[in-house]
Amino acid sequence: MTPQSSRVNKDELVSYIRSYSYRVMPGLLNILNRFFIMRYNSDIVSLFFDDPRKVYETLLSLYGSEDTVTLIIGYLLIKPMLIRLGRLDLTDKAIMLAMKNPEGLKEFLKSLEVDL
Repeated sequence: MTPQSSRVNKDELVSYIRSYSYRVMPGLLNILNRFFIMRYNSDIVSLFFDDPRKVYETLLSLYGSEDTVTLIIGYLLIKPMLIRLGRLDLTDKAIMLAMKNPEGLKEFLKSLEVDL
């Protein structure tokens, strides 16, 4: 896939991720959103852009398995975001940053011309 050159804002990405995730993983986003809204007054997708560390730590405490968290972050959040950005080739790097270096993820997204 060739990278898209136009800037993308956070709200557009959030909307795309929600739409994609509702289609591909029906129900999971709804369940997680209920939990995140109760706990943080924010849905999981919006919170992911504001505080990816909080999303990672919360999912880890819920599921108790880093493999499960990797799956959820990778397929529910990262993959649709990178599809929209035309950069699926960066999936592994983005997942690693989301889980281990949240500030690095924000810088990474800015380098892909995402307005946070």
